[in-house]
Amino acid sequence: NTTGGSDRAAQILLWSLCQNKEDPVDGCIFFIENFCWTYDPRSKNKNLPVVLFDYQKEAIRELILHIDEGRNLLLEKSRDMGASWLIVYVFLWYWLFRDGSNLLLGSYKEKLVDDGANQDALFGKLEYAIRNLPVWLLPTGFKLGKHRTKLKIINPENNNVISGDTMNPQFGRGARK
Repeated sequence: NTTGGSDRAAQILLWSLCQNKEDPVDGCIFFIENFCWTYDPRSKNKNLPVVLFDYQKEAIRELILHIDEGRNLLLEKSRDMGASWLIVYVFLWYWLFRDGSNLLLGSYKEKLVDDGANQDALFGKLEYAIRNLPVWLLPTGFKLGKHRTKLKIINPENNNVISGDTMNPQFGRGARK
C-alpha cells in the first residue's frame, strides 16, 4: 500500500522516495507510478493507475534533464502515447517536490491549455491529477479553488507556479520558466 494512509512515518518515507534528491528521475517515476492516475473514457473503469512503459520512463529522464539544464526538448509522439499526461505528471512532480520551480504549459490554442476542468486541456489533466492525490501529498494550506486560477496554479508551501499560455511568438519570453 503506497497511499501512506494516516501513518506519518510512512508518509515521510514515501515523500522522500518521490522527492529523491539523489536521483530525481527515479523519484519522479516512483511518484507517477504510485500516486498518479489517468482517465480513459473508452475503458470500463475510466480512472486507471499509471503504469509507465519503458519509452515513457526514458521521456521522463529526458524531460528532467532538459528542464534542469534549461534546454529545449522536442518530444515526437503519436496519438495515445500518453505524452500530454506525462508532461502534466512531470510538471506536477516539480511543483510538489522541487522548490524554485516556475513552469510553463502551452498548446496552440488556449482552450487546449485551460478550459476549466475539461480533461482535454492540460490544466484539466493537472487538476484531475491533483484531485486524485492523497491529501497528505498536497501542499500545506492548498485549496484548489484559491490556488488554481485560469492558466495558473500556485503551490502555497514553496511558491512554485505552473502557468499556461498559447504557442504565440512571445511564448516563454520574459519571466524565467
